[in-house]
Amino acid sequence: MRPRNLPPTPRAAVALLLFSSWLALLFAGFALHGAVHLLLAAALLLFPWDAIPSPTPPPGEEEGGTSGGEDRAG
Repeated sequence: MRPRNLPPTPRAAVALLLFSSWLALLFAGFALHGAVHLLLAAALLLFPWDAIPSPTPPPGEEEGGTSGGEDRAG
């Protein structure tokens, strides 16, 4: 359903424009019987969530390793 053929930057720009329009209409008092919330839904669907990198552990920390506070024998 999402346009995957667009690069992440233009998708993020259009999502920001839709989100800004949603906020501006809400603050101006135009609810349009709830239809203005479709702008928010479109912005959330269009935002390139898959382009956000996953968090990496800090340097020196390994997955599955010791936490550093444990006593080591030897």
